Amino acid sequence: MEQWEVYRGKHGAPKNLAIDEYLMEKVSEEDKKIMRVYDFEKPSVILARNESFEDLKELNDDVEYTRRHTGGSVIYCDNNAVFYSIIMPSNTNEFPERLHRDFFGPKIAETLNKIGVKDEKLGVGEHFSVRIEGKTVSGNSQRKKKDAVLYHGVLAIEKWDVDRLNELIRLREIEEKSEYDFIKSLPGINEYTEEDVSKDELEEALIDNFTGKNYKRKELTDKDLSVIENLVENKYGDEGWLKTGGNREILKKNQGFCFVDWTDEWKEDIMDYGFY
Repeated sequence: MEQWEVYRGKHGAPKNLAIDEYLMEKVSEEDKKIMRVYDFEKPSVILARNESFEDLKELNDDVEYTRRHTGGSVIYCDNNAVFYSIIMPSNTNEFPERLHRDFFGPKIAETLNKIGVKDEKLGVGEHFSVRIEGKTVSGNSQRKKKDAVLYHGVLAIEKWDVDRLNELIRLREIEEKSEYDFIKSLPGINEYTEEDVSKDELEEALIDNFTGKNYKRKELTDKDLSVIENLVENKYGDEGWLKTGGNREILKKNQGFCFVDWTDEWKEDIMDYGFY
């Protein structure tokens, strides 16, 4: 069985996204499987590919901001969640939703079951979500480029700090529904385990489950970092990229927080997880 490469590290938000893009190119050229589990140096807000800059409130000096290439809506990154990227050859499946339902989502749900979340409480949603009792605990998005697919996401260990989110993001009020109230109801993993799971324990469980414990730890080389820093300077760390993403005409407003899925466009069936 082919051995995975696993990268760990703590970086600024623009650099984390630049690393993902760089490793996608590497996978498309070298036909390998890579997993990253990483942290952010500062609290960070990341807009989705086609999301309007106006979905953010006034920028905060204590927070880093950037925009990703994948869809969905804005996400907040802090120390209360685990962040991961899986990059693989894209010939696995042509349909992004099916790849989530058939592989990525079940792997995340299986990991949660192994750390103590009861399987009957788990579900895999069509829109790149994994649920506990029907509410999103893992939000993900996906991108294909050349011969590689990137699947990256976030797992909430603790409940979201909704007051902090409300300071940074324009939360929605739609048809008497409050996004603020909905976020307060979202679960953290440790609400559903008998003993609290540490961030490191969850990170290691994800790595072991995705790779089947068949992996080697890797570090970025100076050559790698040179390309990555260029992407940071000229793309992910650039103010123009944050504000428009090069798509000024198609940016969408009022996208909301990425874990909130009660609007009409997010209606979906939740697949019971079990062990399929």
